[in-house]
Amino acid sequence: MIARRALLSRLALPAVLAAALAASVQTPQSALDAFLDKIEAKIAAFQEARNWRATLTSTITKMDRHWTPESVIVVTKAVTVADGLRSDEIRSALETLDGVTRDITQKYIEEDRKAREKYRRPRPPDKDRTSGSPPRRRGLGASIEDYTPFSAARRPLFSFRLDENATLAGRPAVALDVAAKVKSDKNWEGRVYFDPVTLDPLLAEARPSEAPRFVKELEALIALEVVGGRTLMLKSARIRINAGFLFIKRIRQVTEDVYSGVELLD
Repeated sequence: MIARRALLSRLALPAVLAAALAASVQTPQSALDAFLDKIEAKIAAFQEARNWRATLTSTITKMDRHWTPESVIVVTKAVTVADGLRSDEIRSALETLDGVTRDITQKYIEEDRKAREKYRRPRPPDKDRTSGSPPRRRGLGASIEDYTPFSAARRPLFSFRLDENATLAGRPAVALDVAAKVKSDKNWEGRVYFDPVTLDPLLAEARPSEAPRFVKELEALIALEVVGGRTLMLKSARIRINAGFLFIKRIRQVTEDVYSGVELLD
């Protein structure tokens, strides 16, 4: 569970705004640069949500080698973020195995507690602090800087195509396709859809241009929404992963997180 959370944190909402190469009409470079400038400014204008709450429903489907579901676990949590610090309260956990559904809430709570304790290990001092310089910002802005291709510093690592005649769920949209020139597990490829009027990011289909170690397949489908007219929030995230070390352990899993009832407390 902690590994999944760590994976999702790398995929968190800004991280997946880098998208993949698809066929579309070639856009003049000046027009493409102007569009990227608008997107960069749009993303930078969003405020970080440091105080909010929501209900999170996570569906974890474990697959066999034919990608047929073996078991399905549905976990419901109350999520609260206070001053940037997140806490999850597990409300229920149901497991369906061989057609039988059973309540594993208490077991899941205990496993989650043990995993958290194991995950909390002393870490070396922050290099920024020991050098006397200000610590690196770890909020929304830092994530965008690290993972998306919109900034002038990151753009040379990618090639872009703009599709202004795309559709999303039957509605007009603008799609940006991005392919990484420099292959890396931090340089994600996919396709991201924007509202054609507001340029709010709506949906991203993404995968790393270079798979992380021991990962054979990794795909993400991320839905975003603007809450309160000023904050970009994760609406849902579907992660498909096939990973493992040789024949020792193989993980084939699809995880879908859906947030509902999002309420800003700022």
